[in-house]
Amino acid sequence: MKKMNIGIVGLGVITKFYFEALKKSESLELRAVCDIDVEKTVQKAAEYNVLAYTSLDKMLLNPNIDAVIVTLPNHLHAPVSLDAMEAGKHVMCEKPLATKLEDAEKLVEASKRLGKILYTCFHRRYNSNFKDLVADQYYKGKIVGFHARYNEKIENHSGDDLWYMDIQKSGGGCVIDNGINVIDVLTHIVGPMHIIESKITYDANDVDMQALLTLGFNGGSGTLELDWAYDGEAKDIKFMTQDGMFVRDFLAGSTAFKGSLYHEYERGLDDFALSVRSNRDHGEKGYNAQRLITEAYIKSRQ
Repeated sequence: MKKMNIGIVGLGVITKFYFEALKKSESLELRAVCDIDVEKTVQKAAEYNVLAYTSLDKMLLNPNIDAVIVTLPNHLHAPVSLDAMEAGKHVMCEKPLATKLEDAEKLVEASKRLGKILYTCFHRRYNSNFKDLVADQYYKGKIVGFHARYNEKIENHSGDDLWYMDIQKSGGGCVIDNGINVIDVLTHIVGPMHIIESKITYDANDVDMQALLTLGFNGGSGTLELDWAYDGEAKDIKFMTQDGMFVRDFLAGSTAFKGSLYHEYERGLDDFALSVRSNRDHGEKGYNAQRLITEAYIKSRQ
């Protein structure tokens, strides 16, 4: 099977997981990197023996690039993804698809119109401790409640990517960054959800630092606890069923901070390649998750 040629747009903190995953991919081949930081771009291109671009337009003109991975600050996800699809490239975009719901909707429409895959990378869906829950659907209809925790100190993750705390670039804090990931996982397990109640704590710069969301689904309801100022790391979901309770921990089996992301991105890249071959994803899952977090932000202000 011929490998699909990939270009990465943006060289922030999350790209290390993509680089490691691409080394192991049997379906995708890294061919180019693109970033406005010339030194970083040249260094990464030399390290992986690929082309270096500081101009997105020039990279998109390369006919040998089949798809791009967008790992830029959130406010650039929508315009860059649209430019890539209009240039004939499939897109794997880091969550969220956009900072505004209407922009995510436009991306979905463009993906369908242009016939290009728009795949949102919800990496937690591929966590090994949740794989059976997401894939087998055994518990769908049996779960009556849940309490999810996704707590961390954002500075431990963001590093030099200062845009995480810039509301104009990030579009939000813990809800748009972490909440959207957990909502995607939960949707795959319990089905479609809606926001019942949203309590969000904002800092002086209007960045959401803590949140407690109550979500309803067919047959029950649950809570999602988010914290960007947590001392340590706690990421798990307690599920209540008609017969009892069980817990799944995103971090089980991983010792290093963010250590579980390596295997999650490997599986995410495989799924992206499958989506391209099957022509099956046009951003609908990314849009649906963004619709819920948008609803959460609105309810928190009411």
